[in-house]
Amino acid sequence: MFGGDNAAAGFVARDGIGQLIIAGALNLGEVTILVAKALALMEALKCAKQKGFLWICMEGDSKLDAV
Repeated sequence: MFGGDNAAAGFVARDGIGQLIIAGALNLGEVTILVAKALALMEALKCAKQKGFLWICMEGDSKLDAV
């Protein structure tokens, strides 16, 4: 069922020339936007660590990311 206050988040990892490396998505339930962004960031970092990435650059898609 759609609607309500359920949140979902996703992430995409690309290499230096823009090629897709990994992607993921999460169903988060009832959380705030900031919590959803934090959980997506944590999941992306976990995946990067599992893949053995040594250098990463994170970026978001909203003005809230600068807070």
